[in-house]
Amino acid sequence: MVIDIKKVRAAIYWLLLVIWIVIIYAFSSQNGGVSSGISGRVTDVIIKILKPGKIEYVYDTVHYIVRKGAHFTEYAILGVLWSLALFQLPFVRRHSFWIAFVACVACAVFDEFHQSFVPGRVSAVKDVMIDSSGALFGIIVFGLITCLVFRRRRSGDEVTTSCPGIFWPKR
Repeated sequence: MVIDIKKVRAAIYWLLLVIWIVIIYAFSSQNGGVSSGISGRVTDVIIKILKPGKIEYVYDTVHYIVRKGAHFTEYAILGVLWSLALFQLPFVRRHSFWIAFVACVACAVFDEFHQSFVPGRVSAVKDVMIDSSGALFGIIVFGLITCLVFRRRRSGDEVTTSCPGIFWPKR
């Protein structure tokens, strides 16, 4: 029996994507107190490292940055995972950037809608914007790395310098 490594790799990327979406929605399902407690512990560690003068003002600012930074980061990872999974499908490879971005925005919208039903949580358009920005960042990083990898691909004796159509389809 011959194992097709490309199919195994594609299955792993899709599995990682599904697991990450489940993780995102698991965090979104936490009530406001639990969610705030987790980000509060991270904030406490940062405050201890920084040792600022006016703790109250700095604490609120750092806590806000931690919460919004978590949104950005989890969706940057989601953007990379969507890109990886879609890039394995030859029939959508050239449009994988746009499909991944739309999928990430849809996940963000659904996530915020879902949060509106969780006690102590609210739905915010600002969070969808932060999530979408994180996803776009992750997708762009993926695209740039992919371009660098494919840049020096040999085609006979000549070296091609084109990317595989991640950001825009080839004409």
